[in-house]
Amino acid sequence: PERGPRDSEWYLNLVEHPSLPPDSSRTRVTDWSGFFIPNKNSSTNANRRRAAAILKTFFCDDLSPLNVVAPAVDDGIHGSNRHASDPSCQACHYRLDPMAGFFKNHGIAGINLITEALSPEIKKGLEEITGQTVGGPGEILVFDDLAFIAGAELQDYLSQWRKPRGQTAYIRSLSDPQLNLEGDTLADLETIIQTAPEVKRCLAQRMVEYYIGPDQSVPGEWKDDLANRLNVSNSESAKAYVDVVREIVLSKTFLVPDPEPGVCYEESDSASKTGIPCEISHLLQRNCVQCHSANAASGGLALDRMGSLSDGSSNFYHTSGATNCQQTRVETFDALLQSLTTSDEDKRMPLMKHMDPLDREKLIRWVTEESAKSTRQ
Repeated sequence: PERGPRDSEWYLNLVEHPSLPPDSSRTRVTDWSGFFIPNKNSSTNANRRRAAAILKTFFCDDLSPLNVVAPAVDDGIHGSNRHASDPSCQACHYRLDPMAGFFKNHGIAGINLITEALSPEIKKGLEEITGQTVGGPGEILVFDDLAFIAGAELQDYLSQWRKPRGQTAYIRSLSDPQLNLEGDTLADLETIIQTAPEVKRCLAQRMVEYYIGPDQSVPGEWKDDLANRLNVSNSESAKAYVDVVREIVLSKTFLVPDPEPGVCYEESDSASKTGIPCEISHLLQRNCVQCHSANAASGGLALDRMGSLSDGSSNFYHTSGATNCQQTRVETFDALLQSLTTSDEDKRMPLMKHMDPLDREKLIRWVTEESAKSTRQ
């Protein structure tokens, strides 16, 4: 793309004193004018920085790479041999790029240059930067790095978020598109933020981290219960927030003077006897135990309890199909890691069931840590 002068008086004033014009696509969730300036776009990141900020802030998704099935793509900006198009990089970009689509119409300082009417002041500023006559919206898109595109190049840029080439959405699953939350504008994104259960879980997690601490172990089902309490209408949200704060500050964990991070004070007596960290136990119950329990140990693996082995280590019940002998801790955790990270959909666990990407990330991280401990022992 061509690039305008960095000493543009209009641009410098815009960045120093951001005041976006009225825009029907942003009205409800957040002050977008305060969002766009620190989260600049460019001709190379194409709103991915803005998308990453949304995923981290509202969905508690820091885009940790996961091994997912994602084909190489030519996104129209990076080219087929560049970073975002590499299959290994798609482990993040399959979530990041569709989220960036909500900002596709928004260029310099977050101004909607594609679908909203442009004031004379904005037209004059765009002409100052580009050296081209700007008659109205949809003719030119100027990025925060003052690069700009127009004509066929602009249409090609916008098409990367239109089917069949791409989409604008919050992505939950690649294998089951019906689970994804699609949209087009910032208004659609605001609706997703208001209604998605992942956002409520993220808010509950942030509240627990703020009042109790980011490293303190708490049961996953307790956090889910807090999130459910926050899942109310706007008119009841203030009361729900206060109720959740009250629940947290009256919890056993909050009232312990010097809580140990690895101790789960809210855990029931029966749950504490499983030998599994409380948050991990909840993830296993939600995603795995239906097929892998003491009562239904598919593949000889039960994930509802850990016990002591003859060598003094702890492990899940896990027997070999050939010998029916208990597997070692190293063998079990290596098998778990393989089943969670394989790109083969016929082997990736859980079979025939969607697992939230963040659940998978937490399990992978824990299994990886435990596998490393087993190897060192």
